[in-house]
Amino acid sequence: MFDKNKQMSRIKSEVDEIKAIDRELKNLRERGAALRKRKVELEASIADFLKSKEQIGVQDGDSNIILDEKLKVGHKKAKDKDSDALSVLKKYGIRHADDVLKEILEARRGEPTTVTKIKIQRVKK
Repeated sequence: MFDKNKQMSRIKSEVDEIKAIDRELKNLRERGAALRKRKVELEASIADFLKSKEQIGVQDGDSNIILDEKLKVGHKKAKDKDSDALSVLKKYGIRHADDVLKEILEARRGEPTTVTKIKIQRVKK
């Protein structure tokens, strides 16, 4: 009996630690999102300043701040990716392009494995 109570106490403390870790991770995600947003705002402000002064950069102490433009490729929705891939397959004369696409996508996936997870649910009082 004592051993069972000791085990339950240990499990309860581990569950409490998991909850605390989850709360901390949530706070870090929120803080990180706010910091990333602020960084983008600051970079935009500096870029606007440099553009308004028609400069490609400035030197600030031991740092060089350079205005650099790059091409950025946007993300497509999954539906658009599939329809574009089908178009390419059909363009090259692949018969049954939808079946070929499904097979290609399946081949790119890893093998399924069984994973044991702990699910913590709140009990309604």
